[in-house]
Order: sequence, then C-alpha cells, then structure tokens
Amino acid sequence: MAPQQTRARAKAGTSGGSKKLTPFNKFVKTELARLAVEHPEMTHQERFKLATANWKTKN
Repeated sequence: MAPQQTRARAKAGTSGGSKKLTPFNKFVKTELARLAVEHPEMTHQERFKLATANWKTKN
C-alpha cells in the first residue's frame, strides 16, 4: 500500500486572522458565558442546548 498523503491546510486569509464570527456564533459565545454564571451546575452540553433553544426563540 502507498503511504497516506496529508493535505496542507490553507490559511484563512493573508493577514493570518481567523474567520469572521456569524451572528449565531456571537450569540452562542455570549449566551454560554451568561448561562455558565447563572447555572454553574449545568454541563456544557446542557448549556449549549439551552443556548440554541434561546437562539431559536430570539429569531
């Protein structure tokens, strides 16, 4: 068998920055932080489910 070839990853841009966050990404980021403070006993998975449910009702 031939050895596996790996693909080189392309950079996100010439400036070396990361991709722009979508409105959903921005909302989830802030919502997860808020929920972590309000509900520290919840797991990340539970907070993420709640954050996405909040996104659905927000829009």
